[in-house]
Amino acid sequence: MPPILIGLVVLFGGLWLLRKYAKLSPKESRVFTSRLTAVGIMAFAVFLFLHGNFAFGSGLLVFGMGLYGTSKLPDFKSMFQARQARGRPSPPARNPSRESALGILGLKSGASEDEIRKAHRQLMKDHHPDAGGSEEMAAKINAAKDVLLG
Repeated sequence: MPPILIGLVVLFGGLWLLRKYAKLSPKESRVFTSRLTAVGIMAFAVFLFLHGNFAFGSGLLVFGMGLYGTSKLPDFKSMFQARQARGRPSPPARNPSRESALGILGLKSGASEDEIRKAHRQLMKDHHPDAGGSEEMAAKINAAKDVLLG
């Protein structure tokens, strides 16, 4: 491939990346940067494969695939805490009043069953003990859902 063609691809690709990056929110830009890094790592791993360095290339490929799939580096501290917490019994959940249950789930009175389930699901994604959340908060969220759904 002629060097001028490679230079044009790099130039226009860089301009495209800059324009795309400028339009993103901070959270989206972190995900975009992480995924772009992952693609670069995987491309370098393929380069190493093609040059016969399978041992280092396979490790880089696995790392790049993991980075691309999660869009962030693993949070080892929360994973360790979740693993430690599995051996402990869950704290007993108190049944909150209807008003406090609505407050826990971030809903207004008169919320439908679908809204309650959707709010519960979203909060559990963020506060589940296996995802690094606390058992107490997960128990409160579950108790609030139970109170509201009867």
